[in-house]
Amino acid sequence: MNKKQRWTALLIGIALAGPSCATVTGNRQMDPAGREFYSQVQYIITREESQVFLELAPSSQPRFIEEFWQRRDPTPGTERNEFREAYYRRIEEANRLFRGAKPGWLQDRGRFYVLFGPPNERRTNPMGGRPIDATTDHRELTGGLRASMGEKASEVWVYYDLISTLQKPQSLELVFVDSDATGDY
Repeated sequence: MNKKQRWTALLIGIALAGPSCATVTGNRQMDPAGREFYSQVQYIITREESQVFLELAPSSQPRFIEEFWQRRDPTPGTERNEFREAYYRRIEEANRLFRGAKPGWLQDRGRFYVLFGPPNERRTNPMGGRPIDATTDHRELTGGLRASMGEKASEVWVYYDLISTLQKPQSLELVFVDSDATGDY
């Protein structure tokens, strides 16, 4: 398994497990910048990094933050940190794309978007049910039938080669359902 595949497997594990290691509770020593950083990196900070950060005095947190991003910089010899830029850009995009009761990047779709970027394929089913297929009789796709069946709005995201080996390319299919009809899938 190469470095990219290990990172991808790690990110999938983090995404599926949810943001369990990065909740801001009990640490009253954090300044606002530290609290914001800690909240925003909840999907990628390791348990060990989280423990260290929470034990730091506020005056030591800026150095930790700088080193945190340096460890993830794919091109450390340059001024730009492409990983950090992409991560924060995806947070902004998730907030724009997924509106609801909480910020888009904190929703399930937003979490996967932040970690993996936009899917290779995205099928939306705003009226619930299965994606519209050109071979399906259009009379079966009326809103009344879908509504009477109690179907929920959903989205299917497909990532190609997110996890792959030389022998067999893999794809990951994610299904998001708006079970409460609130816009939060």
